[in-house]
Amino acid sequence: MQKVGYTVRLSPTLLERVKRFCKVRGIKSSFFVEEALRSKMEDLSDIAEFDRLAYEAKDAVDFKEFLKEID
Repeated sequence: MQKVGYTVRLSPTLLERVKRFCKVRGIKSSFFVEEALRSKMEDLSDIAEFDRLAYEAKDAVDFKEFLKEID
């Protein structure tokens, strides 16, 4: 797969945390950031889909209540 560069601005503290996190685990920071973005986007899509389905269902449980029940 072809890769392209993308620049973002991070606080120095966060950048240092990402670098340290990746170094300790032996992973490349670009891989970590790409996977983190992909995961976050999937999570937000899942929540949006759940909210849409909940809105359509008459007996839907509030998402926050659902999370409390499964914990």
